[in-house]
Amino acid sequence: MRYIALFVFAFVLFSCEDRPPEPQILQGEAFGTTYAVTFYAYDDFEAKKGLDSVFQIINKSVSTYMPQSDISRINQGDSSVVTDRIFKEVFQISQDVFKQSNGHFDPTVGILRNAYGFGDADPVMEMDSIVLDSLRRYVGFDKVRFNEDGTVYKMYPEIYLDFNAVAKGYGIDRVGAFLEENGVENYIIELGGEVLANGKNIKKNQLWTAGIESVDSELAQRSFVATVQLDNQALASSGNYRKF
Repeated sequence: MRYIALFVFAFVLFSCEDRPPEPQILQGEAFGTTYAVTFYAYDDFEAKKGLDSVFQIINKSVSTYMPQSDISRINQGDSSVVTDRIFKEVFQISQDVFKQSNGHFDPTVGILRNAYGFGDADPVMEMDSIVLDSLRRYVGFDKVRFNEDGTVYKMYPEIYLDFNAVAKGYGIDRVGAFLEENGVENYIIELGGEVLANGKNIKKNQLWTAGIESVDSELAQRSFVATVQLDNQALASSGNYRKF
């Protein structure tokens, strides 16, 4: 009987340890949009606090919506700002895409974005070809240089840097890295329409699935035109059917 009791105890203990954890879901706001993170963790850690910290440090570096962020101070003409590792990495990513796209992706287009009323500054009331030409001289990522001491050189003080097109993707990469540093192997992160998936949905025993929203989808009852299974992959989508 003693051996049977020990066997049963060992079996129960093994079964408890081998049982997969329940999925954890965190939701909130970041980068001017919403996020949702689903993950499986075998060990407890302060996930929400860690996520908030990741978002905060990225915002402090490259958010154009925070007046005291590094990028805002640089846009205001402060050439003495010594940037951090995050700024440098986002700058380099933007530079790579700028070159690979032959300049079609340009982080200095912010001054035009603001002028047309899509940014965080007052729009130009009367836009004409003369005003447009005067603004275009401040556009061109090849007019900006990252210095060895961490400061940024701009050919013109009026040049306005805007890394928002890559900041969300960079942000979910950093969230994914944070989760993996805490032993999480199975997760999916969605931030403003951009998705990063790793591992699988353990509860369903399948790869993570992302939905592609239909352009005539209503906010109250969203519909999807397709679904995509992500095998350790990321997916980004963009459209003007909600904001135009």
